[in-house]
Amino acid sequence: MKRTTSELYHDSMSTTSSRCQTDITREFINQCRTDFNSNPENIFKRNAIVATGSLMPATDSNEARKVTHIFLNSIKKKDLKATNQGMSGRCWMFAGLNIFRHGLINALDLDSFEFSETYLFFWDKLERSNCFLEYFIENFPKTDSKEFDWQMEHCLTDGGFWMDFAQLVDKYGIVPISAMPETYQSDWSEDMNMAIQNRLKARVSEFYSVKGRDTEKLRNMKKETLQQIYDILVKYLGEPPQNFSWFFERDDVDHSTNAIGDITPDKFKDMVIQDSSLVDDFVVLSNVPNKEYYNMYEISNTSQIQGGKNTTVLNVPSHELRKYTKKSVLSGIPVWFACDVFKGFHPLYSALNDKLTDDSLLFGEYGKGFTKEQKMEFRVLEGTHAMCFVGVNIDKAGCPEEWQVENSWGYYDNRTPGLDGFLSMSDEWFENNVTQVVVHKKLLTRTLSRVLTKTPCKVEPWHFFSSVLRVSNIKPPSNIWKGGRKLIDKQ
Repeated sequence: MKRTTSELYHDSMSTTSSRCQTDITREFINQCRTDFNSNPENIFKRNAIVATGSLMPATDSNEARKVTHIFLNSIKKKDLKATNQGMSGRCWMFAGLNIFRHGLINALDLDSFEFSETYLFFWDKLERSNCFLEYFIENFPKTDSKEFDWQMEHCLTDGGFWMDFAQLVDKYGIVPISAMPETYQSDWSEDMNMAIQNRLKARVSEFYSVKGRDTEKLRNMKKETLQQIYDILVKYLGEPPQNFSWFFERDDVDHSTNAIGDITPDKFKDMVIQDSSLVDDFVVLSNVPNKEYYNMYEISNTSQIQGGKNTTVLNVPSHELRKYTKKSVLSGIPVWFACDVFKGFHPLYSALNDKLTDDSLLFGEYGKGFTKEQKMEFRVLEGTHAMCFVGVNIDKAGCPEEWQVENSWGYYDNRTPGLDGFLSMSDEWFENNVTQVVVHKKLLTRTLSRVLTKTPCKVEPWHFFSSVLRVSNIKPPSNIWKGGRKLIDKQ
């Protein structure tokens, strides 16, 4: 029988690929199908995963019973409500503000308190827009260069560094959420970001057409665009207050009410935060094994405020991060940190634990000997999320066992540990997945403090070092509190 062209083509491809092994052949696919269906375990696992997803079949029930949400050393006030960043990528900003809300809650005996993240979000977008436009006034990189690609890729995303937060607070102060509440667009920022990005990139394209690179003309063009962006931000987020009154209720027997009137964001910052400058008084300790330890590193072109400071970190071994985090928490100061939250995060048990799930039971072993250093270099481990350490459990030898983490993905029931938006992290998970912590300089030893005076080594922003330390623009799981809650309620 005469064979079709298609059959001849596939036979030809099969012959070629068996010779050079570059193509996926029908023979290979048939073999995969036969091997899969001949193993009853594969059928059982397929049925389980199709019906329930891979999370629960990969969960170790013995390890699940070990997860605790009771912490003997905790800064968190009982029944405190977790904050909620919505479907925005503002975790680094929420985590920064959450550091300071505990002190205010305890000092004034409040039931709860939250700063306005929308207030800082407004200024962050305006400052980033200015930096973006100013970069292309001072530099005209080729459109096929790494510099150009970096600027275009990170133009007005929600992600950021600790230094971005610190510089915003130092420049603009802070306000309570009542002075500038959340809006639809602060919770869901994509439309707003796109509206601003389109205008920024359109203006930059016009910059490239200006003859002679007339700086005065370019800056006038920039001013027009920034005015338009300010208007857009006001329409999406509301206008930031210049002064405000703050009313609050104490969590005492009488639930006494109080008010502070005619206060500015700067005065409110000075009242709440004792440090004169977050940029100067706090230090970022990073754990990037690919870089030399006990050395300073600066990521070029990462300041989101014109004339501000680039992100600078002190790179140290993981045990140093855990040492100073414990020291800070026991001193009553929460710790801002960044990590790769998708490595071992279990939403059902509100836990970060490498042993809680094991997908190799379902899909086979992989990555043996895949070190933290290699994961960072191959972009498997990145800074995807920022949160706060607020508690720790310590063993008899004084070593941390579990860490209490304040998240910003809301809560299911603020009165029930494990459902209140606060997570439990194993110390092993900390070592494997935390990339940086921020602690007060006064906690450092003299030896470590002296390292801060070293001239930092410069790192380009597109280097993997940057992706490890820059908290990316991830959105929280939209279904984190949906489904599966009854399972915990029954336990």
